[in-house]
Amino acid sequence: MNYKKRLKRLQAAIKRRKQGAMLVCQPENRRYLTGYCGGDHGISESSGALLVPARGDAHLVTDFRFKLQAEMETPQTQLHIHKKGILPALAKLLTELDIKSLIFESDYTLHSVAQKMEETLKKQKISLLPTEGLIEKMRVIKDEDEIDALRKSVRLNEQVFERQMLPWPWNRQCARWERSGQVLIPLLPPVQGAPCPMPFPAPTDLKTANR
Repeated sequence: MNYKKRLKRLQAAIKRRKQGAMLVCQPENRRYLTGYCGGDHGISESSGALLVPARGDAHLVTDFRFKLQAEMETPQTQLHIHKKGILPALAKLLTELDIKSLIFESDYTLHSVAQKMEETLKKQKISLLPTEGLIEKMRVIKDEDEIDALRKSVRLNEQVFERQMLPWPWNRQCARWERSGQVLIPLLPPVQGAPCPMPFPAPTDLKTANR
């Protein structure tokens, strides 16, 4: 996956909002932007916070438990290992980078965490602004790498289906009906204790049936 390209897209969005950086804590969004797969094991426990400045490198703040994983999965980010919690490390990093405004994922961050973060950053005159759906909108538009991965997944599933199901003559016939666009209507088995319902092709196709 081209994580650098995704980070550049997010940085462009941050610049359009005239903000200094964005804090990303949702695991799916962290993974989308960097490839980091660390999961959050509880509602108040985080395996890392990703800081994406409007310019320059992205920074991942985590603890010693995830150090090796982060080094392997996110070589394109600057790694910071905190010892006294993410918030103090984040405040120090924002000061070092001279960032004066920060947006965060309000639809994921706990209210209590947002309050603590606001109190901590206010002392350093850093404004904190909520946002939601920014990265999710980026994820809707699939890039070439994602499309290629989806195609490979579909082909793999087709191969498994053909090996496991198609050796039976009736299943081969069902597969031919499905590929031709015909609807398979299940019927109740006529004999009590029959193993499964038997479908037959309806006299219509999927496009007509959906109208």
